[in-house]
Amino acid sequence: MAGLPVEFRGHVASVGVAKGAITLPNLLAQVNGGRVPAGGSSGLSDPFEDGVIYPNPGRSRRPNNPKTCHLNAAQSNAHVEHLQDQVDYLAQQVGKEPGLDVARDWKLLTVFIGANNLLTWCGDGTTSEQDADKFERYLDEALAGIQARIPRVLVNLIALFDAPNAVQPFVKRTAECKSE
Repeated sequence: MAGLPVEFRGHVASVGVAKGAITLPNLLAQVNGGRVPAGGSSGLSDPFEDGVIYPNPGRSRRPNNPKTCHLNAAQSNAHVEHLQDQVDYLAQQVGKEPGLDVARDWKLLTVFIGANNLLTWCGDGTTSEQDADKFERYLDEALAGIQARIPRVLVNLIALFDAPNAVQPFVKRTAECKSE
């Protein structure tokens, strides 16, 4: 339907394999005799149906669709406390991916999480030291889960963007989110 959001998982820079998309897997294929690395995501997904975490507690999260997402475990609206669910999905799917020898092949995992946490804190002004401690704890637990369950993986932890400046047109800035 026109006007509804769509996620172009095949164009995700770290894992997309859509033909012609400028992505890491497609660039690696250029130097690997045309062989695209296993596990890349492709196609479109509906963020209301596939791999979504609803912000209100009354609705449950919907799992990723492995046919579209493959090893792209990202979920719309996810906060750092949902990262372990993404690790669980990934650990389950990595053994099912055709062409991937889990024990012998090296894997590159990109983790970009926390922007939704920051946006929530910036919007409601409830940032506290406890929030930072919880964030660190959830992230540490997820990274430990990756290390324990997925062999031979390099983790690329992406730094967050400047949330206060990115959301300035949309939400009132609070004292906790001022970037001056």
